[in-house]
Amino acid sequence: MQSKSRANVTKIVAGGNGNGYEANQLYAPSDVILDTRTHTLIIADLANRRVVRWPLENGTSGDTVISDIACSALTMDENGFLYTVDSEKHAARRYQRGLPVSTIVAGGNGRGDRLNQLSDPQSIFLDRDHTVYVSDNSNHRVMKWLEGAREGIIVAGGQGKGNGLQQLSNPNGIVVDQIGTVYICDSGNNRVMAWVKGASQGSIIIGGDAAALDRPIGLSFDPFGNLFVVEYGSHWVQRFDFLWSPPRASAIFIPKNSLWKQHGLIVAGGNGIGNAVNQLNQPYGLFVDHEQTVYVADNGNRRVMEWKSNAQEGQIVPTGNQNKSNSIASPTDMILHQMTDSLIICDAVNRKVVRWHHRKETSGTTILSRIPCFGLSIDEAGSLYVVDIEGHAVRKYGSGDSTRTIVAGGNGQGDRLNQLSDPRYIFVDRHHTVYVSDNSNHRVMKWLEGAREGIIVAGGQGKGNGLQQLSNPNGIVVDQIGTVYISDSENNRVMAWAKGASKGSIVIGGDEAALDRPIGLSFDPFGNLFVSEYGSGKVQRFDFIWRPLRASAIHIQKSAVWKQHGVIVAGGNGIGNAVNQLNQPYGLFVDSEQNVYVTDSWNRRVMEWKSNAQEGRTVITENESESNPLVAPMDAILSPETDSLVVCDNANRKIVQFPLRQDATGTIILSKIACFGLTMDEVGSLYVVDIYWHTVRRYRSGDSTGTVVAGGNGQGDRLNQLSDPRYIFVDRHHTVYVSDNSNHRVMKWLEGAREGIIVAGGQGKGNGLHQLSNPNGLVVDEWGTVYVCDSTNN
Repeated sequence: MQSKSRANVTKIVAGGNGNGYEANQLYAPSDVILDTRTHTLIIADLANRRVVRWPLENGTSGDTVISDIACSALTMDENGFLYTVDSEKHAARRYQRGLPVSTIVAGGNGRGDRLNQLSDPQSIFLDRDHTVYVSDNSNHRVMKWLEGAREGIIVAGGQGKGNGLQQLSNPNGIVVDQIGTVYICDSGNNRVMAWVKGASQGSIIIGGDAAALDRPIGLSFDPFGNLFVVEYGSHWVQRFDFLWSPPRASAIFIPKNSLWKQHGLIVAGGNGIGNAVNQLNQPYGLFVDHEQTVYVADNGNRRVMEWKSNAQEGQIVPTGNQNKSNSIASPTDMILHQMTDSLIICDAVNRKVVRWHHRKETSGTTILSRIPCFGLSIDEAGSLYVVDIEGHAVRKYGSGDSTRTIVAGGNGQGDRLNQLSDPRYIFVDRHHTVYVSDNSNHRVMKWLEGAREGIIVAGGQGKGNGLQQLSNPNGIVVDQIGTVYISDSENNRVMAWAKGASKGSIVIGGDEAALDRPIGLSFDPFGNLFVSEYGSGKVQRFDFIWRPLRASAIHIQKSAVWKQHGVIVAGGNGIGNAVNQLNQPYGLFVDSEQNVYVTDSWNRRVMEWKSNAQEGRTVITENESESNPLVAPMDAILSPETDSLVVCDNANRKIVQFPLRQDATGTIILSKIACFGLTMDEVGSLYVVDIYWHTVRRYRSGDSTGTVVAGGNGQGDRLNQLSDPRYIFVDRHHTVYVSDNSNHRVMKWLEGAREGIIVAGGQGKGNGLHQLSNPNGLVVDEWGTVYVCDSTNN
């Protein structure tokens, strides 16, 4: 069947004449590819044990090109050679164009699980190096066979059939991207997995609770990175749109008021200013890829340097040798374009933009000329955004052509909202909004797509070092919630300006972390910040400090004190069910805006109380018309990345995720669990107290089984046991703290430990300073001080 984009009808393009073996019939076709050279379809006609070529336009019958083969899948290389999967003979074969003779390229040694065998192979993918990837269905793994190899390499699964992140269950369709990540239809688990090259486990990208799939079988990308999935069970094909990540952006969610270590790690240069391969000279822009390889515009040395993670020396990518064509005279910025495996470089002095295939010993290619470029970026469609420093503008160039559109500035040098003055660097987000460091205006401007004027999002209060000011800003990046990070060069600091804020905060620099003319700025996928320093000839990495849920954003000094007279922020109007009342509240969560979310247990609801509000708002309630009513909510956390509350419903033995928008209903993400308290770590793993089994389990995304991280050895008071655990706290090292209620103690379990450590109480029930009495809620500060609700001691 052929279905045009946005079409309401489909067209039969092959078969459609009933099951049969005639030339105009098909019987259980299992795969199809389009041969663009001949404009024909090549079809795996499984039950007829043949491969058929069928004209795409008005074809009434097909021609058999391969016979006597149980072909479950096929693909084609650039030479027109056909690769087929023979599921009966447990092999993949290559057929030269027009010849019946084949060569085994994977398997072919009988059915089995050895590295030179396959068992019921189902799907195949071929990369540019003629490496063959095969979904080895009954071995629950994906195998990679290099060209000419006698054995394959397990690249996904191979740990037995199961639903763990290191396992697969009857995998089918597979595709592989340019950096070697394998995408798999994990059919038996109703999910699509992504396995990064060399990883020991995969991640769920589609499926699980967020997107229900029913026996996914086929898988394909379109040219824009959108993923199409064929579902055998539901008889449809779904498209899942790609969420493009802008260059230099973090892949993880960065909450407000996040922190970075103030003592950086030198990752490039740092050996004095010079031109040796371990030195830099006046570095400008930088780019960090997914493997933490740093590319830096080494301006003073007229070169771009590539520094692998943990390398002591860099590698020169393009050279400044004037004898070579398209030599680099003054590189100011560059980006790595992964689709073409090339660096795109701004050469300001030569007034050009050059594409350099950095893994080939060849010269670069000029793709734009006569432009005094400084900074650049690229969007998901391949359109290039270039800063024209002399024209005081940012120009957008469509992919593959030289047409240009002004997207920021372009109205002469000045400080009006439609002007720029010496713009330097840019960031382009998913909505094609352009952020520009407007250097001589000491501000950062934001230009919405199609806008005629920009919006000042940082600075603009004159040159200075106040928190509302900038001084010659350069590199910029923007996170998912619109916070702008800026190399405030002349102030020797990196600033963060929250969306809509009138002033910024210093995240790196000042007295704690000395910077020397910071210029370039980039996140890596893990939220770490990389800064190039023009003055000191180095690049530093400042590690992201994830803040545990319910933890303080500020440093709390030892022996700190709090006022003894509190301010009522929720309830306080007697016990009841009005919107200004609570009835037996249990767990609570406070967000960065000081909004309080509280599980109002006996009212069977979760309430949100805005800061300084006189009344609360019911965000989740018992409502029998809803699909997932609450009965006994005991704890709740806010997941800012998904803008949802995750709630423990103890009486219903389930955990439910509720989007905060008012028209949404909850989704059960875990069931059959007597949950009480819960929290989440930086990668989205959920930690849940199961009060019935006296244990704490960690559930990674998509995992319904969980891993015991505390207790799990029955009810008791030994160091490997818990008794009626209630609430938990997980720190940056994934250490789990548990309020062990009936043992009147708090236990600390290091990651991977078989026993816990008593860190509070454990001296029997009592009111002495060395005792606790039925502890509940707890939090831990950066010093390791544990704060405990010692409930029956009030």
